[in-house]
Amino acid sequence: MKDQVYHEYKGEDNCPWSLVQMKAAFKTYMRSKRASEKRSRNDQNSAHVILCRRQNRKREKLGRRLKSLDSKTWNAAKKAEVADVMRVDYMSSEESDLEDGSPVYLVKPLVWESSDLKKRKRSLDKHHRESLPSLVRRRVIRRKEGPPSLRNKPASCPEWACQQ
Repeated sequence: MKDQVYHEYKGEDNCPWSLVQMKAAFKTYMRSKRASEKRSRNDQNSAHVILCRRQNRKREKLGRRLKSLDSKTWNAAKKAEVADVMRVDYMSSEESDLEDGSPVYLVKPLVWESSDLKKRKRSLDKHHRESLPSLVRRRVIRRKEGPPSLRNKPASCPEWACQQ
């Protein structure tokens, strides 16, 4: 395999990856290929796709909120306090659904989340929406509240962010 890569880049010196990097990439590729085949055999591929999409939506939501947090005019102490809880385990899940033929996300609210944290998250989400061009804003998929999340609160949840 390495010879083929070196040939593709016209020599080992021109190749952007070391042998160690290529071995690690190949190992990762083979591991994911095996896992994919196992999911196909067990008929779990569609469940895996749904899980990956849900996790990706959480990561995207986190990224949007962090970007909004950077550009907010809050004082440094408040920004630091909010940044402390801007992690994936503090993000609510969103499930795809259809309503009247239109796609919609059902947001599963976190039952342990304090009203203060909800308010700050809403502020970050609003800040993000307002930063979008109007054309993009119109194309954003609508969200509505769904059933509550069954996830427990994070172990190190600050008092202000979690209901006791």
